[in-house]
Amino acid sequence: MTKKEDTFLSTHESIYSSIPEYLKLKAKHQKVLFIKKVLVRNYFFEHQGKKNAVPLNKVAEELGFSSNGNSSNFREVVTRLVEKENFPIIACPRGYFMPETVPEIMEAVSMENNRIKGMERRRDALLKIANLYIANEKEMEKYVKK
Repeated sequence: MTKKEDTFLSTHESIYSSIPEYLKLKAKHQKVLFIKKVLVRNYFFEHQGKKNAVPLNKVAEELGFSSNGNSSNFREVVTRLVEKENFPIIACPRGYFMPETVPEIMEAVSMENNRIKGMERRRDALLKIANLYIANEKEMEKYVKK
């Protein structure tokens, strides 16, 4: 447990102390993660709809996720909430928000599909380049004396 996590935990201990004893987690990192998830959920209930999207650096700073500009911890919490707890948080060019409508969710799905297509094109291009290198090496072997 880092000093930063200890400070975070002591600052937000009231959130954790409000849950029943039998649900409490013993490890500090689990407590920190639990508190961060509660903070993110509560924050996004106040930022619903694409029109209320909040830039990543602002939300990370306001929730105390990062003081050095590295927001990967915030993204990790958002990923857990979306993938494991079905809590809808969407990223758009303006920032992050909780969707108000199904069309906002479907727009996010469309954006993810476009990202996937772009990654597939890049993967295919890299595979093509690898095959060209392999073919070139085999061609060059013909001219190398053994």
